[in-house]
Amino acid sequence: MASKSSLLLILSLLVLQTARGGELTFAPIHDAFTQNGTNRDLNELRVENSGRLRITYMLFDLSELIGPPSSATLFLTGGSDKSSGDMTIRLYAATSNEWTEVDITGDTAPERGAEISSFEGNIEIGQAVEFDVVSMI
Repeated sequence: MASKSSLLLILSLLVLQTARGGELTFAPIHDAFTQNGTNRDLNELRVENSGRLRITYMLFDLSELIGPPSSATLFLTGGSDKSSGDMTIRLYAATSNEWTEVDITGDTAPERGAEISSFEGNIEIGQAVEFDVVSMI
């Protein structure tokens, strides 16, 4: 969730380094955001907490992963609507995988689990922000 600002995300990828030195890249199988609790399953993801509460959800299928990765990085890339000043983005584990991008709302969204990673600063158009998420895999 963002504070102080708004951001359009155009790309989200999860990159894992395997124990054998290989690299696996995953795109979300479900991604959507809610705006004030209403589903916004669009071709873009948004985060905001100034006037509108926009929370982004992403679900990745890691079934091809055999064993724990040595590293896991989530990349979020700023889209055509850059942040309008410093913002804070916090990533949380979800308590359930029982949702889809079509039906998620504020009422059906999984509860927020432990905080995994965070970023604070300004995000420019096209800038990728990296989050270490190995602790949740």
